[in-house]
Order: sequence, then C-alpha cells, then structure tokens
Amino acid sequence: FMYLSDPFLLLLDHFLFSADLVSHSLEMLMFACCVSLLTGTVRVFFLMIRRPPRSTRDRSSAASDVYKRQQLDSLVREPGDRDAVLASAAARFATRTATDPVLAGRYHEYCAAHAHWLEPYARFVALREAHGGHPWHQWPRALRDRSPDALRGASAAMQTRLAALRFEQFVFAEQWQALREYARARGVYLFGDVPIFVAHDSADVWGSRNLFRLAADGMPTVVTGVPPDYFSAQGQRWGNPHYDWAAMAGDGFDWWRRRIASARERFDLVRIDHFRGFEACWEVPRDAPDAVTGAWARAPGEAVLGALVEHSGAGTLVAENLGIITPEVEKLRHAYGLPGMLILQFAFDGDCANPYLPHNHEAFNVVYTGTHDNDTTRGWFKSLDADTRDRVLDYLGLPGAVSYTHLRAHETVLDLVCRLLLEKKKTTTHNEQYNSKNKTKEQDIKDNTASNIP
Repeated sequence: FMYLSDPFLLLLDHFLFSADLVSHSLEMLMFACCVSLLTGTVRVFFLMIRRPPRSTRDRSSAASDVYKRQQLDSLVREPGDRDAVLASAAARFATRTATDPVLAGRYHEYCAAHAHWLEPYARFVALREAHGGHPWHQWPRALRDRSPDALRGASAAMQTRLAALRFEQFVFAEQWQALREYARARGVYLFGDVPIFVAHDSADVWGSRNLFRLAADGMPTVVTGVPPDYFSAQGQRWGNPHYDWAAMAGDGFDWWRRRIASARERFDLVRIDHFRGFEACWEVPRDAPDAVTGAWARAPGEAVLGALVEHSGAGTLVAENLGIITPEVEKLRHAYGLPGMLILQFAFDGDCANPYLPHNHEAFNVVYTGTHDNDTTRGWFKSLDADTRDRVLDYLGLPGAVSYTHLRAHETVLDLVCRLLLEKKKTTTHNEQYNSKNKTKEQDIKDNTASNIP
C-alpha cells in the first residue's frame, strides 16, 4: 500500500503531458518508486489533472511547467483540500457508474479481484480516521480484535467513505497501468521496491494479525532491526513486527504470494529490500531502547523464496544485498536466481580490488549509480575531495584537466562523469582485469531476464 507524495503528482503530470518524456523518464520513474514505496505508509493519493488545450501544450517547456504547477496549486492548497477533491470525484464517479455499465463492470471486477487486500485496507483507513488517527491497537477492543459483529456495524455506518476509498484505489490502478503501458511502448520498464517488513500500524498487520508475532493486546513481542556495526554502535531498531513464519507456512506463504503478485501488477521488475532477512532476522525485545540486545533468528528463506519466484517468474526479482552479507545469504540468493546489487558511488574507496569498481564486477548483479541512501551522482562527484575526484577521472580515462573535446553538445563536465560511469561496463579499454567468461554468464542472465519481462 503506497503513499504518493506531492513530487510524484508533479511527476505523473510530467509523464502525461511533457514532450521530453523519453530523455527523463527512467531517472524520474526510479525517483518516484523510491518516494512512493519506501515510506511504509498505507494511503494512496492522486489527482486527476485535466489535459490543457493544445495551445497551452505548445508553449515553451518552462511556461508549461509553470502552468502545470498552477493547476496543482489551484486544486490543492491545504491538506484538507486533497480530501475534499477526492470526495467530490468519488461522488461524481458513483453517479456516472449508475448509467455507465461498462465502467461499473470494470470497477466491480477490480474490487472483486483485489478484495483480499482492498477491503481490509478501506476499513483500516476509515476506522483510523474515525478514531482520530490513533493506531489500531488503541481502538476499542472489538474493532482492534476484528470482531465480525463490530466490523459489520462499523462498515454499515461508513459506506460512503468505504466506497470513496475503493474508488481511489481503482482510479489509481487504471491510471498507473496506462502510464506503465505508455512507458513500455517506449522501451521503459518500471523497477519497483518491496521492503521485507511492514509497519505495525498498517492494514497489513491489522488485517492478518495471526501472521505476525503479536501479544494479545496487538503489540509486537519482538521487533526488527540490525545489530551494531561500523556505522552504529547501538545498531538500528526499526520497530516493525516480526513474521510468524510457522503460521505463514501453514498456507504455503499465501500472504507473500499475494504481496509479490500485487507488486508485479505495477512493476516489471521488483527489488526485495533487506534480502538477508530471508536467511536470518535480527530480533530485538519490544521494550529495548536500541538494537544491542537483539539476536539472530533463522528464517525459512528457501521455502519463502521458492514461493516468490514461482509466483513472480524467474528473472523478475532482485535482491538488496548491501552491507555485511554472509556466505549463507549469498548462497540463498544464487540458489533462487536473484541478481544482487553493485553501487558505483562505493567504487572509489580503497584500492583497485574494490568490488564495486566496474572491472571487478561479477555477473549476476544489477549496477546502480546509487541508492535512496546516496546523493545524486552529480552531488556525489561535487562533494569528493580533490584526490578522490582525480582518481575517478583517471579511472574514466580523463586524467588531469578534462578535455572539452570529450563533451557532447550541451553536456557539462559533471554530465560527462555521470555518462562515463554508466558506460564503463561497455568498454574494456581501462578494465584489463575484466573477466571475459563473466560476459558470457552475464548475457545468459540478461536473456533469461528479458524473456520474463512482458
């Protein structure tokens, strides 16, 4: 369940109306996926932007951007305006479906196909609003514990709101698929992200309490995190509830199958964040102030990944395997055919043996310039000290002062650095250590992945 922030609204508007889509689409889509999928919240917001007249679309790019911002500002000035606009749209939709059997059919088909998450989600949002935004474990016991009688009574009193929430999800799904098809027709594939854990105060946990390790009052018995390391002496206490793996295994990990199926409806490829949690998870006592007193607990990685790969398709999942990763985690990743990650911004610390340097890249990995935890490549390069910057330029075959004969039209020095970093894998001129047999393995993986992208 995603929350789309205001930058994504501008992005969606850009994709619908901008003439320079192709040149910017991939970078902006990746940014949008990070913004929307990594927040961990449960509400989807969107705006239906009216297409401007042709005369407006023919204005200069700058004038068009100003126009689009004005349109957004006119619709949403305060947080409350968003809800008012959505409520108004939902009311008009209800009127229209009464006389449009085709639209009504699409809507009811969508609701039926996604009822397993849509109904708990709609009830969760409506009940949370009715209880002043308090988390579900603070609601009256009957609603907290999902008493059937209490849920029926509450739902009967919130029919209008529940219908509006279903409508929001339906329209978002239709708009997203239109965007996805538009991008795919232009050779742009969407790469999404699935965090391994979910928030405690979420429709996921409230709607499936039996699948999480919770006490009778709904609070977690242990929470997630990572142990102390070089970066943090206290470790990281994330606070998500841990899964009850035994309960999940009872139905063949159906919750995970449905979760990955939902992600694959939106994305062509999906990265699983904190992949190492499928091999073992760091369990922290609920009341511990930090993660120091935690302990490792094994997870049924083979069984879960078997279900995920079977449902998603070979070559469609990527593992986030950054940080301190054990041989057991890598063995699990390779056994189920998930490429790992390599980060170019990590490449210039240390010596020539740094595994992130392109000439050391092994097959079966996806190469990123950076992640959501990194600066942009431009910002990263500008922030480097003089010695490191010289080392980057030397590695790229541009020692000393950059010759402007290397620059393309309208390209700055920073553009050049970004371009050459991305192109480094395409040449062996400065990569004498590149292993040619890996190139064959890499092509096999590429072919397998391509065959599974719609």
